[in-house]
Amino acid sequence: MAERAQRVYRADITFGEAAVLRGHWIGRLPAIDTALAAMEAAHPDPARAAEVNAELTAPAIQAAMERPLRASVKCNHVPPKSFQPGSSVSIDLEPDGPVATARLHYRRVDQAERWQALDMEREG
Repeated sequence: MAERAQRVYRADITFGEAAVLRGHWIGRLPAIDTALAAMEAAHPDPARAAEVNAELTAPAIQAAMERPLRASVKCNHVPPKSFQPGSSVSIDLEPDGPVATARLHYRRVDQAERWQALDMEREG
């Protein structure tokens, strides 16, 4: 596939968010071949390697498929009556129970922007 892609795509493609992620799959084949050879040398019996891999990954797969358990506390919030674009906004949160910390996730009303987060500060 890397050879087929070489005929279609440019030789130096930037991919991902980091600018250092450049290149083409064809340039990564030697490192991939080296990694495969090292794995084959470490596990000469492919059937046993598959068994070991399944034993090691089964708990992680199960944990990943379960619904995450997150602490939650019911909170009350009264939105501000108005705000000025570009100005700071005070967010008041009243938890119904003990809370050690609270993190606010926010973004402007623009689905193209990434969420930002900040730890909320206690007043008083």
